[in-house]
Amino acid sequence: MKARRGARVRPSPAASIEDQVRKLAAMAASQEEIAEFTGIALRTLQREIAKKASPVGRAYRAGLDERKESLLRMMWTAARGGSVVAQIWLSKNLLGWKDRAEVDHRGILKRLGQFSDEELLQASLSESPGEGDGTAG
Repeated sequence: MKARRGARVRPSPAASIEDQVRKLAAMAASQEEIAEFTGIALRTLQREIAKKASPVGRAYRAGLDERKESLLRMMWTAARGGSVVAQIWLSKNLLGWKDRAEVDHRGILKRLGQFSDEELLQASLSESPGEGDGTAG
């Protein structure tokens, strides 16, 4: 049936508090903003969020999950579009890759073992600050 011109449109029922909390959390609203918008006292909202079985708490956590999924989709899109930064971030966070420099000090320790304690002390005292440690400019 086609709506008549000028016909009244019935308003849809108001969204439930849980639905409002979920949507606001998904949009990165702070708990203070959610409390103000929904009319729930901030402390009450925080107590409800802390409860695992609370409908409001479940809605809040669902909203946070939606926000994370949205961010991950944006990162994935950026990575597929050629963003090296996004590709590295995804590699580290999804694949568990790490930046790690492997340094083998065994050779240095063997060479230092050739010197007496007095010679090592004298060498460390004669080296001026910044010299040889990569901090001199």
